[in-house]
Amino acid sequence: MWFLIVRLAVSAECSDKTVHWLQPNLQNMVTDIGLLSQANADDAWCYPTAAASLLGKLANDGKWASKMEHNAKYATTADTYVPSRTTPWMDYAWHENNALNLGYYMHTNSGGSGTTLENGRKGIVDFIRHVDPSKKAVVEIHHGHPDVTHTYPLLLHIDPKCIVNPIDEENAEPIKLVASSNDGAHLNGNPPNLGHTVVSYAAVAGTQEGIEIEYDVAMNVKTGFNNDGSTCIPTKIRLPVDESGCIQNHTTVQIVNADSDTFPVAAIIGIAVGSVAAVGIVGYILYTKKIALF
Repeated sequence: MWFLIVRLAVSAECSDKTVHWLQPNLQNMVTDIGLLSQANADDAWCYPTAAASLLGKLANDGKWASKMEHNAKYATTADTYVPSRTTPWMDYAWHENNALNLGYYMHTNSGGSGTTLENGRKGIVDFIRHVDPSKKAVVEIHHGHPDVTHTYPLLLHIDPKCIVNPIDEENAEPIKLVASSNDGAHLNGNPPNLGHTVVSYAAVAGTQEGIEIEYDVAMNVKTGFNNDGSTCIPTKIRLPVDESGCIQNHTTVQIVNADSDTFPVAAIIGIAVGSVAAVGIVGYILYTKKIALF
């Protein structure tokens, strides 16, 4: 199946207000790429980037007050990052100023590559509390994959061994998740076995034989749907019926008023101990399973 890709030159929000940033070193809007390597942000930045796109969408929907300037919003290709910048960039995916850097709140690439699920969850909560004190983020980690009845957007945490390697960056072909299709996709220079986090904006039941569900996602790495960080066309991810383990977890994010009584009702807390995560609900340990960082 082929899709027509419409490219937007300079800034204008996507018509559906979705956001599709690539990871900072792939977005090609940093004047000095050395800034990213010096900050240890030149790879394994999928979780902050996916969260930035998700939060950017919620800001576009009026759920919280982002301080992003209009001409700096996605799908701009002209808002280059220059050293000592003082305004938010890429919906806070990265910044020299820690207060404007989602990766800082998430401890990304601190003490090891990637972001733990719990650090990602807590990072979103702390970030919203800091940037928009009138709101709070209710963030929950769930085991397994979401279905079509879930509320979107949300984050998908994908087993890297299920992602075809290399991804086709030229042709807009859906990505079919298949376990052990490679030895661990080294997406954007990731170490092997490092999971990949994306934001999903919608899901529909699969129409092809053997496909359970198809997700519309911002992949945050180059694909045939978005190979330069300028399109509003989501990448299609297909999950076969017998490959449900390819999406190990998903994370839901709600933005509510700071004085709201809304709290997570079933937060799953992943505590990384080497490659093993102990997972519990409200302090009760349900099971222990191997899980990669993201």
